[in-house]
Amino acid sequence: MLWDILTFPIALLGFAITGGIVGVIARWIVPGSDDLGLIRTAVLGMVGSIIAGIAGVLVFGGANDSFLLLPRGGLLTSIIGAIVALLIYRAARNR
Repeated sequence: MLWDILTFPIALLGFAITGGIVGVIARWIVPGSDDLGLIRTAVLGMVGSIIAGIAGVLVFGGANDSFLLLPRGGLLTSIIGAIVALLIYRAARNR
């Protein structure tokens, strides 16, 4: 019973930490200066993971690994999704 209560916060924390790592890697790969802090970088990585998961579902079908009913991608595809999200952020910011 207690484990069921703790599963969601632990999964959310893991998703945020992984998103932070993915966001930092994406910002490191794409040159340029961004005024993103630690939280926005983690959100960037989380969004990249969701973008990769949605793309994977559209291409391959089925969502085997989902969190909050959103599919997530693997580490490499999450980095690619975060790069796409970062480029979209920059394009929207420069408008």
